[in-house]
Amino acid sequence: MAQFRVDTFGPSGSRISAVIDAQTRSDARRIAAASGGAPYAVRAVRRRDRPLPTAKFLALLSEIAALVTAGVALPEALSAAAAQARSPEERRVMDKLLSEVRAGDAFSTALGRINTAGAAATSAAIATGEQTGALGSALQRRIAEMERRQKLKSAMQGALIYPAILAAATLISIAVILFAVVPGLAPIFENAGDAAPASARFLLATSTALIDHQAPIALAGASVIAGAALLLRREATRAALIQRLLGAPVIGAMMAAAETACMLRTAASVLEGGAAAPRAMELAANGATLLVFRDLALSVGKAVREGETLSAALARQPAFDRNALGLIAAGERSGDLAAMMTAAAGALERRVEQTAQRIATVAPPVMTLVLGGIVGGASITILSALMSVNDAAF
Repeated sequence: MAQFRVDTFGPSGSRISAVIDAQTRSDARRIAAASGGAPYAVRAVRRRDRPLPTAKFLALLSEIAALVTAGVALPEALSAAAAQARSPEERRVMDKLLSEVRAGDAFSTALGRINTAGAAATSAAIATGEQTGALGSALQRRIAEMERRQKLKSAMQGALIYPAILAAATLISIAVILFAVVPGLAPIFENAGDAAPASARFLLATSTALIDHQAPIALAGASVIAGAALLLRREATRAALIQRLLGAPVIGAMMAAAETACMLRTAASVLEGGAAAPRAMELAANGATLLVFRDLALSVGKAVREGETLSAALARQPAFDRNALGLIAAGERSGDLAAMMTAAAGALERRVEQTAQRIATVAPPVMTLVLGGIVGGASITILSALMSVNDAAF
């Protein structure tokens, strides 16, 4: 998460300058526009401190929450957490928080200035708890939500790691066969002539072509990778790629459900902190991982600010998981929107975990069969060629 100073013209024509936490300049511009201003200049705010990793931010929050819940005053809790910090980076953050709180700033305000993902949403989520004296419970709620998000992310990564390793092993096996095994047997294949199986002749021709043209092929591969890296630096390219992935049958549905769940949990947390629905969606946009869902949350926040219901605004977003719409509409009717958002997020998370578990169960044997088929097929081809040579010799 970066910071941008956005200069806007207010409704009365006055000039307003504000620092906004956002992923990109365009995101900061959209957040400012959604608040009713007319942005005319966006500048990146240079920060000397590196972003604090989410895991370390979560650990710091957990220590502070435990101390505050036990009845320790906030300044003493911050001082004790600073003394227990494990790295200079964490101590620097805790010292900064402590100095700002002692200077009279609200803890939620100081927390929102930390250079880490989710700081703005956390600040809004605990603001009401801080004001009502229930800071400990507000922190515990926010920590539980962040831990749930990390668990969901780990489940998705775990489901894809083993298939990715097997895919890499398959590519390495193919490379070894074509660049090492087949060239060593090339004289045998050539002596066999037309007696060698067609598959053996194909392997030999492929191996020879790759070895003879390995420099141009390597150059072309490097050019493709460099070009892809440059294209992926563009927001439009990343958004188009994500749209393609979201359209995939299994992975796309899992990504959409996971992002929807994370967005709903963040928005629910901010709503419980006392913010209105439009502001909750804007802060949820800051915590979104995918560009599509950042744009989605900002667009929905703007629509709700203009008078549309949240469920109706979400229903017009194709990337939003439709399974959550019913609970959100029920929450709007009952006046308990935050609870219904949390319930919808929980249902989506369970579905993502079940899908990840199925992938982790089914993908390894399938990939193993594919790898075995490739290596086994190449081995049978080579053996049949050797047998053909022996037959021709006798």
